[in-house]
Amino acid sequence: MSALTLAEARRQARQMAAQAPEDEFASRAEAVRVLSQEVERRRSEAINLFADTLRQFDTLIERVLALPEDVAAEREVLLAEIRERRAWVYARMREVNPDQAWFWTEEWQRGERQADRDIAAGKAHRFETDEEFFTYLEQIPYAHP
Repeated sequence: MSALTLAEARRQARQMAAQAPEDEFASRAEAVRVLSQEVERRRSEAINLFADTLRQFDTLIERVLALPEDVAAEREVLLAEIRERRAWVYARMREVNPDQAWFWTEEWQRGERQADRDIAAGKAHRFETDEEFFTYLEQIPYAHP
């Protein structure tokens, strides 16, 4: 590479500026910003749809599990079908929201529903401060495994 003179640098800068007009660049940047917002809006809508559908499947699974034992064979076939469809929706959720996919597993959602039931039944404690929480923890007997 040869040394660049100040005059050559100015000429090249003018050429580059002519090839990259500010208004065109600004317009393209704005278009990308708008598209990014639209993608995020659609992603959020998809996550909400998948979440609602997964919750509905989970509720149905719990209801089917509560069916009487005299229909156990049919119940198991139905559960397999429901879980297959749930797995398909979960796979879509994992594609769209991979960082939070763990939250939407059937097992985790079962725990979330149990926590909701416990809270509704008054089996939960609310602490106003960390100190209250730690004081409560200190009162719980520790059992060695």
